[in-house]
Amino acid sequence: MEDYPNKGKSLTGTVAEPLILELFDKQKAVPKKVIEEKVTELHLSQGGLPQTSETSYPVVAGLDRLKAKDQANNPKKGYWDINSAGIEEGIPDVPVAVEEKEDVLTVGEGASSVYLYYFPTYRSYAELQGDESYPCKIGRTDASDPSAYINNQTGTSLPEEPVIGLIILTDDPVGKEKRMHDILDTARLRKEDAPGSEWFDTNPEQVKNFYELLG
Repeated sequence: MEDYPNKGKSLTGTVAEPLILELFDKQKAVPKKVIEEKVTELHLSQGGLPQTSETSYPVVAGLDRLKAKDQANNPKKGYWDINSAGIEEGIPDVPVAVEEKEDVLTVGEGASSVYLYYFPTYRSYAELQGDESYPCKIGRTDASDPSAYINNQTGTSLPEEPVIGLIILTDDPVGKEKRMHDILDTARLRKEDAPGSEWFDTNPEQVKNFYELLG
């Protein structure tokens, strides 16, 4: 921490630029939100100060600085490739084992459901970092199969399709959803910075275990 050159300084684009390289060099398709969270976290953990009102979106400014140097590129909205050697050099693909499609975890009984879904990019990035938790949305619907309801929610406005990781069948979706949210809140897993109030840092197996604890 003593060696951090920007200790005591506010987060700006200039400060964010080397942190982005330190955290994400030679990585592809990193979500912008992940870059913003991790860069801010690293800066503050080393004694840096938060951004000021005059330095709005400092991490985005840092990305733009790298892009101007051909060290970053955003091939699709909301995702960035980072390479200190230059984007034109290309980033080698990391071999990834082909994962067989898993059956959706399904527990409980009833005509309605509480569901959990996530986006593959966030899960893949968490796994690369050795994390077992990633952003998951936990909601409810009157249908026992939430697929159509979720598709209507997300539509075609997102760059990838959500994956349903868990379905809890129930005849009381309102009450069951509240109990699941309450236990996740007790575990301090709610994502306070997420849009909406149904996002948690967790995974399908963990939520399934919480459900079984509730009985």
